[in-house]
Amino acid sequence: MTPPGTAPIARGFPRWIDGTLVVLAAVAAFLPGIFGGFLGWDDDQNFLENPGYRGLGGSQLAWMLTTFHMGHWKPLTWLTHGVDWALWGMHPLGYKAGSIALHVAAALAFLALARRLLRLARPGYPLDAVRAGALGAALFFAVHPLRVEPVAWLSARADLVAGLAAFLTVVAYLRRPRAARVREPRRGHRGGVGRAPGRRSLCAGLSSLEDGGPRGSFASL
Repeated sequence: MTPPGTAPIARGFPRWIDGTLVVLAAVAAFLPGIFGGFLGWDDDQNFLENPGYRGLGGSQLAWMLTTFHMGHWKPLTWLTHGVDWALWGMHPLGYKAGSIALHVAAALAFLALARRLLRLARPGYPLDAVRAGALGAALFFAVHPLRVEPVAWLSARADLVAGLAAFLTVVAYLRRPRAARVREPRRGHRGGVGRAPGRRSLCAGLSSLEDGGPRGSFASL
């Protein structure tokens, strides 16, 4: 039975259309920021005056893994900036493009998560309704003003990395059979250490270690 007020807007359209709309919305919302430069808030200390991240050699990787530059340990974020430098040098346009790409990836992961959650919460709803609801939620996330800071401000990119890892963590968890998810806490209790699947543990770890943006705004996700 179709929920009241729900039109079959997704019928006949392939699923990739949903992802394409999310990508276009995210890019259109934040593309103007790609032409901005490094900002005066922390970007000067993080990028203009900091040669430690510039490259992907052994010394740069060691720096990324051990530094607490400006009080934060965020090796994956520094790794993405190392890729930026390898591709673009010190041109800020490339760095901004990298942040937009991470935001697009997070929005697509959010779309997958919304689909999964809606199907679990409303198993009797038709696929059209689930797709429409998930698409609306993902579009709202993709263009929400709270995403401006981590996308436009390079020093806040850790929020993008943490958010992407967090969404992938939950998606990986929900893809497991329900019986396995229910039994998991009991197994962890008996064994002393939870034996979560490798992918989920990895994503959760990446999310936690990168949840240290310059202003801790990952909570706004």
